[in-house]
Amino acid sequence: MDIFETANNQLRNAGLWRDRTTVSTPPSRWIVKDGRKLLNFASNNYLGLATETYDHKLATGSGGSRLICGTSVEADELEAAIADYAGMSSSLVFSSGYQCNVGILQAIGALDVEIFSDALNHASLIDGCRLAKSSVTVFPHLDYQALEAMLRSCTRQPVIVSESLFSMDGDRAGLTKLFQLRRDYNALLVLDEAHALGLFDGLGLSSSLGLKPDIFLGTLSKAAGWSGGFVAGTTAAIEYFRNASRSFIFSTAPSPQWFHRATVGIRELRDSDHLRKKLWENCEYFGEKMLAPVKGPIFPIPTTDPVENAAVFREAGVWVQPIRYPTVPRGTERLRITLSATHERADLDLLVSLLRS
Repeated sequence: MDIFETANNQLRNAGLWRDRTTVSTPPSRWIVKDGRKLLNFASNNYLGLATETYDHKLATGSGGSRLICGTSVEADELEAAIADYAGMSSSLVFSSGYQCNVGILQAIGALDVEIFSDALNHASLIDGCRLAKSSVTVFPHLDYQALEAMLRSCTRQPVIVSESLFSMDGDRAGLTKLFQLRRDYNALLVLDEAHALGLFDGLGLSSSLGLKPDIFLGTLSKAAGWSGGFVAGTTAAIEYFRNASRSFIFSTAPSPQWFHRATVGIRELRDSDHLRKKLWENCEYFGEKMLAPVKGPIFPIPTTDPVENAAVFREAGVWVQPIRYPTVPRGTERLRITLSATHERADLDLLVSLLRS
């Protein structure tokens, strides 16, 4: 038995094994598995844009990294569109949101800074902090009193890292307080708007409150209905990331076709008020039925056996995903329900009946 088989058996014995599931449709209202249609309550396709189709004849390969083979016109167009969308001077696009967050924090961490990261930040932010060569302190989730105490003793340039809408609990950062701490302690605020992008005012949670972070992290893989990640900020910041983010420098660029489709997604995201309205109507309806606070389209449902619960739901024609350690701490296992503008009232009623049974 080799080391990989041993490691796999250890994962299985610890109840941490994850099987790959193959489905035959894109992440819309329905997915098809083994010939069965299942209502999909696990996708981040919040506005339903992932199932739109586009006809565009462009090269399907890029030939290498953007710093070796050059940047396509379509890449420049996308980054200009994102900068305008985010209200920033410039932007930089990565092949995935994970690559973006890891690369940005690795690059920031090479400077003379101290990083302060929320305890429930996404794994990509955590891994970026692990790659940082600077000091990293994790503050308790949403505990800004503890964060302020840490900032008082900071001896370098402080950098605060947080999501705006947290991906597992579905709760919101206290952005008013975070921006106050940013101002009071001359901190750099890195805000990941991945799960909030396009949901509140066409942009993110910070924009809906009239606030603008120093470093705006976003994704094209959720409400925008495509894939990839981006960072937006000042021209100087983006130029630094272009030269210092290893996950950008050493990655083959996406195709011109990919960049073009992403630009279409950004423009649609800005103009999809009718889809935002439908999404929030669904969230309010579901929250009222479940007596749950509505902070966004993510609803964690605590359970001691999420794998078994998810299997029961699938037998009833509903697709939900079990979330367990190490994605979340032990003892906080849950079903993670995500709603979309594509869901109908009858879909939500079925889900509620299953959750109550």
